[in-house]
Amino acid sequence: MTFRRLGAPAAVAIVLLVSAGPASAQYFEEDGFFLFLDAISATPQNTDQVLAVTVDTDAGPGQVQSQQVIRTDWSSDPAGKLQLGYRWASGSMVSLTYWDFDSDQRSVGDGAAGSTMYFGIGPTIFYDGAYYGTYGAPGHYDIVSAIEASSLELEAGKKHVLDDAFLLEWAVGVRYADFSETQSGFYDFDDSTYPFFGDYRYAVEKSNDSSMTGMEVGVRGTYAFGEMLSVNSGLGFSFLEGDVDSRASNVPSGALNAPLLPSASFTAKDNDRSGTILDFDLNVVFHFADDRYRAWVGYEYSDWEGLTVDLARKQAALFGQQTSFEVRDGIAFSGFKVGVGFLF
Repeated sequence: MTFRRLGAPAAVAIVLLVSAGPASAQYFEEDGFFLFLDAISATPQNTDQVLAVTVDTDAGPGQVQSQQVIRTDWSSDPAGKLQLGYRWASGSMVSLTYWDFDSDQRSVGDGAAGSTMYFGIGPTIFYDGAYYGTYGAPGHYDIVSAIEASSLELEAGKKHVLDDAFLLEWAVGVRYADFSETQSGFYDFDDSTYPFFGDYRYAVEKSNDSSMTGMEVGVRGTYAFGEMLSVNSGLGFSFLEGDVDSRASNVPSGALNAPLLPSASFTAKDNDRSGTILDFDLNVVFHFADDRYRAWVGYEYSDWEGLTVDLARKQAALFGQQTSFEVRDGIAFSGFKVGVGFLF
């Protein structure tokens, strides 16, 4: 993680932390439990799941040969967060937080006439001195991509009332994070309009699974515009260690290629992997019944590095593929949210 990537959310958090104003607010003045719930419309970012690369092979002499990279196009899906904790009038608190995201996306398409489609999920099949399952002419893809991610945090923290309007809190704890990514479906040598569509087909699958545990630190600032309205922003960072397990397979499944070609598989496991998670959020909060009930709207960003690495990416030198793909090490989840809180 570079300081440049941290700069924007950190700057917003710092502005909120140093703000001052005339409003007043009273928080956590007595012992008791609290429960916070978030509903988030989250979108996976930077997944760079390359499904195929198409090349215009009909380009004539002196013409530029065009290429197109086809990736999974993710839309927003629900994510949720639940935080349960206990507070003391002194400002100390303990909490348990669970966050979960689950989404899938189907991608289907044909290659353009006169083009070659190089498949993005493998591995390729080496048989009798040649590579198979690497491309189609013009080719077809039908792939379902899925991502599941969750985390569990146990934290202890302290709130500090700096003046009538401003509240600062810090927290430290342990965090467990789990990430799973799968892509499954098929490629075809021909497009869907060709009479022999399905006869030269390859069933493919790829997965990346990781689980990591480590320490977390965080800071949050709250600025009150009176007893019923406040703005808060938080910045957290987790340092994790664990393992990553990646697998890929390619199985000839067409009527004409299945009897002739073997299948291929690939596995890679790293038991000594490190990762980080950067969390940032910004919320406008409404307080009701002497702050017994809260409701908020906001924005959340979570950047997962290391534990989302794709070890099953094809490399030209290793698999005989004619296209290579950049290494992907991180995925982000971002989106707007609404939430409610209860203090009792």
